[in-house]
Amino acid sequence: MGRPKIIQNEVQCNNCGDIIHSASVHSSVQCRCGDVMVDGGMEYLRRAGHAQNYTERSMTLNETTINELTEYIEMMIESGRNPLGIACAVIRTLRDFGLLDEKKFHPNYNDNPKSQSFVAGW
Repeated sequence: MGRPKIIQNEVQCNNCGDIIHSASVHSSVQCRCGDVMVDGGMEYLRRAGHAQNYTERSMTLNETTINELTEYIEMMIESGRNPLGIACAVIRTLRDFGLLDEKKFHPNYNDNPKSQSFVAGW
């Protein structure tokens, strides 16, 4: 399956609400109130501050999935797909790996009656 790889190193400060992320190794970023700091980019997750002061928002994927997505995107670019086509292809691939909450993407799963009538019109 591959080892986990960090794809976003991010927290939200529970005091000031800032969402901060570390983009690269040794890229230390602090929220505006100073309660929390992130560091490590995509190499490691480092935090400064009390755990109750922030909400973790980092994301990881296994290396195999990332490699397959990267190869797929390269193939789409080479075939001349436009950015929207590439974005849609990535979303479909993430769905196929079971990494998306389909309730947020598929109107049939939505509790909103307007969405239900929209789907019924198809």
